[in-house]
Amino acid sequence: PISGLKHLEELWLCDNDLQHAQITDLPSLKKLYINGNRSLADLSGLERLPALEEIDLNTTEITDYSPLLKLPSLTLVRASVEADDDAAISTMVELRQRHVRVDVGRDAHRAIEGKLAKDVAIDADDPIASRLAELGLHQIAALWASQGSQSTDVSSQTPLHLLFDLPADRLGA
Repeated sequence: PISGLKHLEELWLCDNDLQHAQITDLPSLKKLYINGNRSLADLSGLERLPALEEIDLNTTEITDYSPLLKLPSLTLVRASVEADDDAAISTMVELRQRHVRVDVGRDAHRAIEGKLAKDVAIDADDPIASRLAELGLHQIAALWASQGSQSTDVSSQTPLHLLFDLPADRLGA
């Protein structure tokens, strides 16, 4: 059985028919790739992987990502998160606040950045950041406030990249 592999550090179980992630008793496991398991809907048991640093959950049916919050060594999560899934987005926001790199789709990424940006104080003396915040562009305002035009988000997007990506009606013109 796999549980006997106490020194295993990386495990690939991609594109199988896993239905739950009951992968336990692997105290040295650092990387877990269980993407492509379209029936996988349950992450319970992952909290028993204290050394886990990276996990790939793309193309799964996970709806409750909260077990990831119990992984003290986690540094990277790849997941298929929907932007309108408030619980999943909230979990990803909490992971980001713990400095975990979260790799999700573009819309989910924007939802996460938007929630994070609302918590950033905008300096009233910065007319660009203030105007962006007035327009409801909190993510871009926070990004600008951090380092101006030289700042980048986790996808290496500058404020100008993000502005060019917006429909014209969002710019208040």
